[in-house]
Amino acid sequence: MLGLCKKLLDCGQVLGLEGGPASLMSWKPRSLASFKVLTSLKREPIKFNTILDGGANVGQFARAARWAYPDATIHCFEPQADIADKLTDNLRDLKNIEVHRTALGANDGSIEFHRAEQSQESSILRRARNESNGDGATRAVNVPITRLDTWASTRTLVAPILLKLDLQGYELTALQGAEELLSRTSYVLSEAIFENEYEGEPPFDELWRFLSARNFRFLRPVAALQDLSKGVVQFDALFKRNE
Repeated sequence: MLGLCKKLLDCGQVLGLEGGPASLMSWKPRSLASFKVLTSLKREPIKFNTILDGGANVGQFARAARWAYPDATIHCFEPQADIADKLTDNLRDLKNIEVHRTALGANDGSIEFHRAEQSQESSILRRARNESNGDGATRAVNVPITRLDTWASTRTLVAPILLKLDLQGYELTALQGAEELLSRTSYVLSEAIFENEYEGEPPFDELWRFLSARNFRFLRPVAALQDLSKGVVQFDALFKRNE
């Protein structure tokens, strides 16, 4: 009941925002969370020309990003072949979007990937076994993996660049494969955690230290997931490169 009430409240709030009615009624796929994240991002005094969507899933963030930045080129990275098919189909009506069927990491090649029943919960990392996610059962498959620096070395990316990462605990490893790209990236939007969901998932302070050492400063949380008993367990962290 509480979940339904929150969803209804969120819908009511979204309807009152610019672009809100369209996001609820005509976007494919629809995502309240992505709409709210991009609405928050639009507060920043910058117009992105290139958006890198790591962990694109079926296109939730990319759809909202196209609404927020209509002239940007968007690159979507999704390693699950069938999910990448859905992503491509969902965004077929949009221009200047490329889908890249690969995971992102610190090496090039292939890697074991753990598919969950809910595709957006799939990860290179195994689920931590705890009461909230049962036994963390997944199905292992091999997927291609790419360093962002390797990928970017053959492309012309027009600044300003936004790098968004939602990789279910693998964000820091992907950033380790993007050292050169980070020197040209204006903003990083990364999922960050306080409560571990995946084995070996680094906490927020490790992500913060890594990006701080590369001339980024933490601006603010953009969206947060809260647990009634534990408080904030994860959020989308926005970083800006110092000029």
